Amino acid sequence: PDMTVIVPADPAETAGAVHWAYSELDGPAYIRVSRMKVPAVHGEDYVFTPEAVTVRDGADLTIIANGVTVHRAVDAADRLAAEGVRARLLSVPVVKPLDEGAVLAAARETGRIITVEEGTVKGGLGGAVAELVTERCPVPVRRIGVPDEFAPTGSEAWLMDHWGISADGIIAAARELVAGPAA
Repeated sequence: PDMTVIVPADPAETAGAVHWAYSELDGPAYIRVSRMKVPAVHGEDYVFTPEAVTVRDGADLTIIANGVTVHRAVDAADRLAAEGVRARLLSVPVVKPLDEGAVLAAARETGRIITVEEGTVKGGLGGAVAELVTERCPVPVRRIGVPDEFAPTGSEAWLMDHWGISADGIIAAARELVAGPAA
């Protein structure tokens, strides 16, 4: 109860999240940081905020990502743009409490959502987004992440690709959603 759950996307966001949790947050926080090296997504002038950050704007669908998946989602959004698919990309560093306003606006404005996370799709970002939009603004949602099953052994990169937590996996889900009806 009352635990803030933070999943930063890159070194700048990690540093900002730690500082924010220490200096601004009144209550406990869990900050999930991966061992995987990730490229910078945010510039050096980035200031952490617990709200969702629009990394790319678009109207055809929304990709909602956090943690080490954000840079993969950037790649997917850029490649989709080259195909004429305008994907909005939200980086959501705080899973709990979720930035409901940003998620609901994305649902209303784009009609389709893909969530991408490096953890299990149950009980994480995808689950939180699906619960919210199901109750308040039903739209098609595809959750990309680790299924709730026994995990094989492999490198982090191999495991991410194995479960489609990649630009190619995001693009495949986007193509499927765009081909179907929007809400």
